[in-house]
Amino acid sequence: MTGRGDERFVALLQSLRAAGASSAELGKVVAEAIENGWTLRGLAKAIGVRLNSVQYWLDAYQRSMTGKESKRGRPSLEDELPDHAAVLRRLASDPATAHLSARSIWELYLRHFECSPECQSNDCPHNTVSYHTAWRFLSSLPLAYREGRQRMKKRFKSSHPSLVPPGTIWVADRSKSDIWLLRDEATGEWARYEIGVFIDQGTMTILAIGAVEREVEGKFSPWFDAAAFNALLADALLGEITGVQGKPKALLIDWGKVENNQALEAVCKRLRIQIQRARPYDPASKPQVEAIFNFVHHQLEAYLPGYLGS
Repeated sequence: MTGRGDERFVALLQSLRAAGASSAELGKVVAEAIENGWTLRGLAKAIGVRLNSVQYWLDAYQRSMTGKESKRGRPSLEDELPDHAAVLRRLASDPATAHLSARSIWELYLRHFECSPECQSNDCPHNTVSYHTAWRFLSSLPLAYREGRQRMKKRFKSSHPSLVPPGTIWVADRSKSDIWLLRDEATGEWARYEIGVFIDQGTMTILAIGAVEREVEGKFSPWFDAAAFNALLADALLGEITGVQGKPKALLIDWGKVENNQALEAVCKRLRIQIQRARPYDPASKPQVEAIFNFVHHQLEAYLPGYLGS
């Protein structure tokens, strides 16, 4: 029968794993538990992990104390590159990226250090880890990280019709800003600009947003045309805001002439993006993008001078 003092080691290990402690920190607790009568097999069974994991923690602690390599001949990423391990752990726990595959998380990790897969194939000066090392580190994260990723995957793969997998459907729309902006201080000319936005319907992530200022027959116009709208689509595809290049399976747009231009249809046909059109005169058919516009109007423009409040 295990005493109360021994049970404290089990609770301490579980709390450290949930907090994302390093292997050396876990190994220190394992060493103390062994001194108090625990065996490696019994400790692994009590925590709910494999025996190899407990042995690896103990090796990491002994290696940190002696400064020698483990029998496996490869040091832990936590010990070698703690900053890199922290970035991977943050990406694995962030709800915006936790549902992504290990390769996608690895690519975001490379972008954080201004690196790329092509750079790694040559003489890379950034000292970033390979995909296999990153995958091995993500697989060794505590149970709390893995359960969180599984919850995110189940959420996006749910059969409920209102839940759309991320990156599947993009929504585009335009709306007049709710603020008057001083365009020319010399002439006192004011303008009410039009806002264009592209979002991911599954995660409500803003992929591209902007306003336009152009001339039509020598006169100023704050309204979008086909070229400006297509430029926003290009920013979304190239990941100018998110830092991740990608394309959706479908693009949901309105019936206006600006959205339904030949250049956009040609690009979507070449990239095999299906064009879907929302119900006319029905904002409820695009609730996600309307929520973005409401946020811009009431949480940003409302605190600026020139707010109309319409």
